[in-house]
Amino acid sequence: MKYSGIFDKIFKCQGLKISQFMIKVIIILLSIALGCITAFLGFNNFELIYKVLIAIAFSILFIIGIAVLFFIILFILTIGESKNKEREKQSKFYRSVLLFYNKFLFSLFSMKIEYSGIERFDGIEQALIISNHRSNLDSLVIDNYLKDYPLVFVAKKSLFKIPFVGRLIHGCNYICLDRKNLKQELLAIRKGINILNDKSEKCSVGVFPEGTRILNEDYSLAEFRPGCFNLAKKSHVPIVIFALKNTDKVNNGLLIKIHHIKCHLIKVLYYDDYKDLNTIELANLSKEIIGQYLKEEI
Repeated sequence: MKYSGIFDKIFKCQGLKISQFMIKVIIILLSIALGCITAFLGFNNFELIYKVLIAIAFSILFIIGIAVLFFIILFILTIGESKNKEREKQSKFYRSVLLFYNKFLFSLFSMKIEYSGIERFDGIEQALIISNHRSNLDSLVIDNYLKDYPLVFVAKKSLFKIPFVGRLIHGCNYICLDRKNLKQELLAIRKGINILNDKSEKCSVGVFPEGTRILNEDYSLAEFRPGCFNLAKKSHVPIVIFALKNTDKVNNGLLIKIHHIKCHLIKVLYYDDYKDLNTIELANLSKEIIGQYLKEEI
């Protein structure tokens, strides 16, 4: 079942396709225009060279101001979402907000993302999405790739404590995972299984089997935790295997350097492919598939 977000519908109705590049261009042009207006109207008695310098300074300030304003608006949009109330369904509104927020971040951080392998997702309505884990941006990159499909991620508890981010991902029905609390971890797994067994919403679940970010230069993987594969074993959905590269490099030259990210859908394991494997064998197989792909890419 394909998903169409509220913001996507608005842009489609207006015949617009808002790309990351367009967002950056709009922000820069608007900031330059405001900077010039401020310099040439507010400092009318200054010499031209000083007006130009003032215009540049104010343009930079307006870029920063627009970025700050965006996060303030995001905070306001999510302030009505209560994290104390358990969600059963994903809010299409908050998913739209999240996807638009993704585009803004990708533009702000100059992320050029190369996607491939999406044809392997054709015909799949629900799946367990897995990938290697390099950065806090990983789920955003995959979510943007599968933007046409309902998708929630298993997220660590600390992310839900971030003021507006916590409310936003709660509204998207992300699954809170606290590995220090066994009971809560079991409840998180149960919630993921329930989502995958719900055929009315046809929502997929994303998880990073390594459990934490692994930043090895050779892209070697940590052991995959077998427990998360119970989500597939108990729901019989396909396991869609992704590999991510360079998401951890975004912090290098932040805001000034173009970062080339790769997101590749490597393989789909259907239930008949893995039904005779236990979760440990399935974890090892998935790790081998991702590891082999990354080894060939390096």
